[in-house]
Amino acid sequence: MCRFLKQDLIWRNKIMVNMEKNSAGIALVTGASKGIGCALVEELVVNGWQVVGVARSIDVLDEMTKRFGKNVFIPCYCDVTDRDSVKSISNSL
Repeated sequence: MCRFLKQDLIWRNKIMVNMEKNSAGIALVTGASKGIGCALVEELVVNGWQVVGVARSIDVLDEMTKRFGKNVFIPCYCDVTDRDSVKSISNSL
């Protein structure tokens, strides 16, 4: 699905996150359905994190939920350019 290397993710976006195995946590990733967001979701899940994936593509979010499992990946429809959509998500968290 996503073809980004972990090193590319870290260096290109200067993401300095300790994602060691069993450092379990919960992450919220916007743009989770494609590109860097999708690659970040995959990396977090592989390293034991529970991920709330935020995106506009309901179909892709559903596929990701099936792939990772509903206890690991929590899909969340949201258009981050729409203020009401963002408020709705923030209120539900």
